[in-house]
Amino acid sequence: MKSLKYIVLLLMSALFLVACSDDEKINSGNATVAMTQTEMKVKETTGVFQVPISVTGEQNAPIKLTVEVAEYGENPAMDDVHYMVTSKTLIIQPENPQVNLEIKAVDDDVINKDRTFVAKIVQAQGAAISVENDATIITLSDNDANFYEKFAGKWKFFANNGTVSYDVNIQVYDESHPLYEKEMIV
Repeated sequence: MKSLKYIVLLLMSALFLVACSDDEKINSGNATVAMTQTEMKVKETTGVFQVPISVTGEQNAPIKLTVEVAEYGENPAMDDVHYMVTSKTLIIQPENPQVNLEIKAVDDDVINKDRTFVAKIVQAQGAAISVENDATIITLSDNDANFYEKFAGKWKFFANNGTVSYDVNIQVYDESHPLYEKEMIV
């Protein structure tokens, strides 16, 4: 009976070592990771947006990244107050040389100056970090003062003295579009 316990323990240990060895593969090629954009501007009402990070050079296995975010500029945005990061640890697979840092902008419904923060690659296992493009400065544009943009979103319209209601989603054009502040999509 005692020898059966040792055999089971030995088999479990071997299984554990085999399972862990596959997880430890890290790129051994000559690769560099970089933020794709050095600056971004997004509206508070955007919701979830992506900050792209790309790889150049040889990649034969996953690259593991750690990204940090920090307050930046005269009117800094704060993590978990003005925005939230989905995950600060990212894996770039060899079959797809780009990964996105996902961030959710928080709309505070308060009229204020634009807020900024920086997302920076601070660690890369299996790659070098680009010296020129290791960070992206992100500006959260406050659009609460804009009457046109306040209409955007989901609304409930009532008709016939409130006996009939309709769920309506109103979309507005982006500032770069010629119909910005002129038309809405219902």
